[in-house]
Amino acid sequence: MNQSVYDIYEELTEQANCAISLPKYAQMIGYDECAFFGVVYEGQAQAACNDLWSEYQRLEMAQALAEAQADMEDVIGYPLCPTWIVGTPDDEPGGDLRRVDQQAYGRVQTARYPHVLEVGARATETVAAGAAINHAGDPATVGPLATSALHPQEIKVYYPGSRREIVPSKVTIAGGDMTIEIPRCRLVRPDLLNNPRGGWGYEQTANFLAEVDVEREYVDPSRNAVLVRRDCECKSGCGDCTQDACIYVKDWEAGIFHVRPAVYEDGVWQPRSLTRRYDQVRLYYRAGARRLSPRLEASIVRLAHSKAPEAPCSCPHTEHLWRRDRNVPEVLTKERLNCPFGLSDGAWIAYRTAMLMRHERADVL
Repeated sequence: MNQSVYDIYEELTEQANCAISLPKYAQMIGYDECAFFGVVYEGQAQAACNDLWSEYQRLEMAQALAEAQADMEDVIGYPLCPTWIVGTPDDEPGGDLRRVDQQAYGRVQTARYPHVLEVGARATETVAAGAAINHAGDPATVGPLATSALHPQEIKVYYPGSRREIVPSKVTIAGGDMTIEIPRCRLVRPDLLNNPRGGWGYEQTANFLAEVDVEREYVDPSRNAVLVRRDCECKSGCGDCTQDACIYVKDWEAGIFHVRPAVYEDGVWQPRSLTRRYDQVRLYYRAGARRLSPRLEASIVRLAHSKAPEAPCSCPHTEHLWRRDRNVPEVLTKERLNCPFGLSDGAWIAYRTAMLMRHERADVL
């Protein structure tokens, strides 16, 4: 395995470009997906854009898409993908403090983010470690696998023993069994990710993964909130006093909560009295957009292009998109000069889209 390339990608997944994945990006710019992932096949030369991308080009674009998504989120005011928000930095695997919500405890809590999707903490379970891939057709298939998942969105597919995610084209769940479909060109072996200029042959199944890890990611309703009083236990070193609590969502779109002390017993929250006065609360929930509009998706791509220092490939169509989004007009308005995303056309279009979607919240009692 080319360990350096693999590690770099795994670092990028901590600020994942989940709004626009690399396969989605290839589709949006009209690129041959196999060429994008460094795979060659008979007749590929007939595709309009078929220059083979290198792994470093894909990494650069993944980075640009992640940065563009983060910039858009900062203005819009909520995550662009369903995102787990946790109560302490220790619970955030990537160490991203933007995903932490610990605040002063009061009668009404305004969540850090609006567009709350569900209340509870992130839970995972292994559906299958090293699940076999059937390459008899394309897309390749995994399964059927027994699963307790209720929705395809709960399913995550990874390179074996890694956190490098693979994006399926379809997940079907029926009768407690699940089947996953993945286009072959998204399954290049980890040691072949840094493809040569000539690429890897599509017909040689040895160039592709033989198995993947499959996980289920779902909400654990037994962890809603934790009430906290700082440094209240000093018998053998100072520590925090805590008490479990449940969340009642008053307004899902605005992210307005009532938090009450309670314990989770037999699948139900039971109310309890406060054991002491608390000054902070740690909140656990999932927030974000359920789906993105075509305009928003296009704006993320245009902003990503504006961040790329050079055209990612020599395909005329892709180079045209890059130049279009990197263009800076000779005359700029005062508003354009103050655009926080930059002066280019791609940055300006993305900022205007973000401002139109910006979430303004009023107090809800």
